[in-house]
Amino acid sequence: GLYPRGQWPRQADGKTPISTYDAYIAPLAKKVKAAGSTIYTSMKVTEIERDPSGRVTGVKAVDVKGAPHIFSGKNVILAAGGYGANLQMVKKYNNISVIATSNQPGTTGEVLEAAVKAGAALEGMQWIQIHPHGNPKNGELESAIAGRPQDTPYVNKLGLRFVDETGRRDEISHGILEQPGQVVYSIFDQETINQKKVRDDLMQIALSHGYAYKADTLEDLAKAAGIDEKGFAQTMKAYNAAAAAQDTKGLSVPKILIGMPVAKAPFYAVPLTTTIHHTMGGLRITEKTQVLDDKGNPIPGLYAAGEITGGIHGGNRLGRNALTDLLVFGHIAGLEVTAHQN
Repeated sequence: GLYPRGQWPRQADGKTPISTYDAYIAPLAKKVKAAGSTIYTSMKVTEIERDPSGRVTGVKAVDVKGAPHIFSGKNVILAAGGYGANLQMVKKYNNISVIATSNQPGTTGEVLEAAVKAGAALEGMQWIQIHPHGNPKNGELESAIAGRPQDTPYVNKLGLRFVDETGRRDEISHGILEQPGQVVYSIFDQETINQKKVRDDLMQIALSHGYAYKADTLEDLAKAAGIDEKGFAQTMKAYNAAAAAQDTKGLSVPKILIGMPVAKAPFYAVPLTTTIHHTMGGLRITEKTQVLDDKGNPIPGLYAAGEITGGIHGGNRLGRNALTDLLVFGHIAGLEVTAHQN
């Protein structure tokens, strides 16, 4: 990215990490409740209603017991996220051979499809972002323990590097799909943790669950992780020499930017696979968050913000830019529906 982003939220001291939920979602939810509004959970939207004039008037939904509900209003804002957890939809629009997802289970795209049935147009549905930091066992992101790309070589089961770790997410992700077993290993040392480039508390949890490996030598690390020892030894010798010289031209797979050698024991290996992470495509909207139909006309009373929309991030979303997307367009949507109550 060319400009700074809100990549890692911090608490008021500017140093202590804070989760995205605690930084953004919980404070906003608290304000909604304090204003006297209700947040309904475990509610599945099944249909977007329009009156004879074409204006959207509300949504139909069912709760966990299957009981129907109708929510009526003068405007509807759709903010149901993408469809990364619906692998059938992923296959339909992109035909990509990824079976893991980092998304929460509710990111299944039904509201998007309901909007299409109500006349909404789509944009950029072929663009689906896959992420190289998936946990091979559950698809969840391991970015907090994957190390920083400039300091960290990625090796396959043969112990060989195969990609520039500082390159684009999609290039790395597609590269992982071509490796044996679609699994690779992020390799780093204790200095990476000492410099807080990896959270030690999360690393200890990962080690306890078998999501990572630790050893006092690189040779023992290869044995623990099941990496070919000979290939790994050759790779790490060349990598560390390049890092020490700050010159990657001699590497079989060069890097744009190389950081520290992997030299301070103990050493760590984190298994990674490609996972569905973000769906850049979605509903076509205006700069005022109005949802458009196939003819480019706004559908009266219907607005959308966040990952359910398309055309915001192009073909490759930069990390954390979706937070700016949803906060900015969510705010705009709120202003618009407040201004259009008739």
